[in-house]
Amino acid sequence: MQLPDKIFIIGWFGSWKSSLAQHISKIKKIPCFDLDDIRWVKKYSHRLSDGQRKQKLDEILHHQSQRIIEGCVIDWADVCYTSADLVILFKVPGYIIVWRVFTRYIYRLFHWMYAGSLWWVMYIMYWAFMYYQKPKGKYSFVRHLEDCKKHMCKYIVIRDAKEILK
Repeated sequence: MQLPDKIFIIGWFGSWKSSLAQHISKIKKIPCFDLDDIRWVKKYSHRLSDGQRKQKLDEILHHQSQRIIEGCVIDWADVCYTSADLVILFKVPGYIIVWRVFTRYIYRLFHWMYAGSLWWVMYIMYWAFMYYQKPKGKYSFVRHLEDCKKHMCKYIVIRDAKEILK
């Protein structure tokens, strides 16, 4: 598949959006940005203010004519839909996401990275994923799909990164 120069990849954690973004970035030799890095001063502990976050995102959108942006937040990143030539929307089965997040947890645990309590991670992941599957909800797959249609952007829905990398 011939991919455009401005791509927005969106999906739930464990869907492999970061891996796909990094892979496409290497192939096309274009920069890749994670919405988590735009949202947080220190990952998952201190958020940037709305103004700082907007400024950081605007700088990327206006100064990078070629780019990949990936993430799962949508409440503040609507501009990513409208500025993309293609939105790649992941719809991955729950059992795959559970496995991927669990193996990521084990990897971080054995590599002395912060991993938190396994039971807490699994509990949060389960309820968050169940919320993502709901037909209505601020961070649901359905909402992502509705946003693609609302912003009239070109989008594709995939279950696996291999569908893009053929």
